[in-house]
Amino acid sequence: MPDSKETFSLEKIETALQDVARGEIKPLSGCIQSIPIESSESSGGTVECHFLKVDKSGRPKLPELIDIILDRIIDFTMPRKKLDAAMKQYIEERSSAGFQRLGREARSLFTKLSKTGEGGELLLFVLAEYYLKYPQVVPKMSLKTDSNMHVHGADGTFLSVRNESLSIFWGESKVYSEFSGAISDCIESLAEILKYSQETKRDIELIRDNIDFDDPELVAAILEYFNPESEKYDYLEPCGLCLVAFDYEKYQEKGIDNEKLKIAIKEKAPSWIKSVSHRINKHKLESYHIHVFLVPITSADDFRSIFLAELGGKDVA
Repeated sequence: MPDSKETFSLEKIETALQDVARGEIKPLSGCIQSIPIESSESSGGTVECHFLKVDKSGRPKLPELIDIILDRIIDFTMPRKKLDAAMKQYIEERSSAGFQRLGREARSLFTKLSKTGEGGELLLFVLAEYYLKYPQVVPKMSLKTDSNMHVHGADGTFLSVRNESLSIFWGESKVYSEFSGAISDCIESLAEILKYSQETKRDIELIRDNIDFDDPELVAAILEYFNPESEKYDYLEPCGLCLVAFDYEKYQEKGIDNEKLKIAIKEKAPSWIKSVSHRINKHKLESYHIHVFLVPITSADDFRSIFLAELGGKDVA
């Protein structure tokens, strides 16, 4: 292992990463509820279930959830140096013009395609940073040259420290109507990344060139783990971080409330987790740590259409 006496030991990197990550899960607690799952129910990593809550009348809080994640599109899309510049302008001029400019720029990066998956990528980012406290390494959206194209490669890259290694969590998100298709495509896409595809190589190059942390010493210490010529490369652990959101029929029942949803989903969760484990085994990913967020919602189509409407765009076939 790297010498603990170094300026940036792995323990110091871990502390720095937790400091860099944004906030806590509180912003989501009014719209999403977590259901505890016994670790024995899952294999090949960690599976968590977070379901969309309903209000007192039984109305699903999908619009509120989308508002919350859209409030964080600047964090998701913009490099920290641009946020720092906007904050400096606010302090010096008492003007929010810099943030307004970043907001317009952030929104312009999103595709207006009706089948967009970028809402899922944004939700994955919020869960990673606010819930797990895994900071995003590179805001890939800021590197887009065409707003009507999706970003190639992983849907997100996040860092953490575990098992005496620096863990790179390759993110994949799928928001589908059918659970089976969502989990199948998600794990298949993740398998390509974890097996070091050409897209993975390009993502690593993006990390080397665009790592989004302010502290030069921290950046230098992290990049050593991404250098194949360094012995620290042995301690770079590739992991998976998946978001699978899908339609759940219980939301259509009359008199539904959060307690009934919680009970029903907890009963259903073992079969979902069995499907997750099956896909992991099918792609021979048992040796990788994979963290999966299962998010039952009312409608994947509604999620996309509300997301696009709030962005100010139209559905484009």
